[in-house]
Amino acid sequence: MRLEQLVFLLEIAKTKSISLAANNCHISHSAVSKSIKALEEELGVRLLERQTKGVRLTQTARFLLPHARQIVQNVDAIPSLLRQYQDHGSEEYSGRFIIAATPPIIDTILQSILKKFQDRYPDLHIDLHVISQNDHEDLYTKPLGDLTFLSNVCDTVSMHTTDCARQISPQLRQETLFRLNFSLVMKKDSAYARKRVLSVRNTRNAKYIFNYFSRLDSLIFSREDFARTRSKILLKSDNIDTIKKFIRNFDAFYLADSALVRLFFAAEEDFRIIPVKDLICQFSALYSATNPYLPLIQEIIKECREIRL
Repeated sequence: MRLEQLVFLLEIAKTKSISLAANNCHISHSAVSKSIKALEEELGVRLLERQTKGVRLTQTARFLLPHARQIVQNVDAIPSLLRQYQDHGSEEYSGRFIIAATPPIIDTILQSILKKFQDRYPDLHIDLHVISQNDHEDLYTKPLGDLTFLSNVCDTVSMHTTDCARQISPQLRQETLFRLNFSLVMKKDSAYARKRVLSVRNTRNAKYIFNYFSRLDSLIFSREDFARTRSKILLKSDNIDTIKKFIRNFDAFYLADSALVRLFFAAEEDFRIIPVKDLICQFSALYSATNPYLPLIQEIIKECREIRL
């Protein structure tokens, strides 16, 4: 297997055409076709189905795509990693460094940078603590680690928020990393799928699937709201495969932050993603101003802000 074969497959998935993929990769149509055929023979699977207009990826190819994308991204990142190593090679950290984070941040941000820091500082042992719903209440006075990452949801119209902080301890600093819109994920043939943007109010009569980590059922849709509508929560789960299954079977909606949507829902899947107006997710970092790892904390925060989700 060669890296260029994965690059070709990703380009075909994006363009739905071998000719366009070849043109974008600055190579002949026949060379791309032969390369993909050789990959199919090596793996013993079929990746493409030729159609009258363009090509269609098989189910096996769609399964392979996110893994191929990660491999290509890792290879592309090598020059940047080397530059960072040269820039920071003189720094030395050792001991135990604890990072606490909510599952969305672990899935979308930390998995991209933790290995980088572990490779950069081999004598530093990084522990990861997953923040549960119950942990939120005390985080702003008693952080769970040296660096705590939070994701808080806010309805900018009602100003309701999942942020449990009443007052941050004066010994702590909180820095906003970035804000992301929330999105609805639904079947492409859903009645809502023709819209480009939805508001929370326009979605209250729909059936919902929630990611329970965001606690949106109590934030945006109170019991009184549900009593006045025909809405019903079908499922509360953090398992993305379970959520996809319910969307397929029940034509339901998954209200999720854009980072998770982009990470888990590939463009080739039969789902439509629509931003929800006035519903945002704010990612932030919480740490002590007197922490002995303060330079490292600032370095990690800088890396997080540079991630493009």
